[in-house]
Amino acid sequence: MLLNGRFVVDQDMKERLRSKDRWLRILYMLIFAVVNYFLQILVWIIAGVQFILDAIVNKPNKNLLHFGDGLSRFSYQILEFLTYNTEEKPFPFSPWPTSSKEKKAAKVKKSKPAGKSKKGKTE
Repeated sequence: MLLNGRFVVDQDMKERLRSKDRWLRILYMLIFAVVNYFLQILVWIIAGVQFILDAIVNKPNKNLLHFGDGLSRFSYQILEFLTYNTEEKPFPFSPWPTSSKEKKAAKVKKSKPAGKSKKGKTE
């Protein structure tokens, strides 16, 4: 806070600066920023491999598609944490992010009623 042209630190600010949670968060932010840096390099490598595979066999690799989707969602988790849009720490402190396809498949599996199948047999 400025007072008569001088920067004055009030008691509340001192307490906020001494908060262990605040310094722990900045430590996590630095670690996740470095992880995200290497993650982006990995994403570019996957993109290059996918481009080559698409050029050679005329389709991308399904496993790399799934892996790339997970990495992009993990990167999104990191960016949300770094920009203070969430307090939830990314993986491994929270679950690995699932793709929209996995979420849809899980919903379909849950909503499918148990009972008789098409052949009339009980499942």
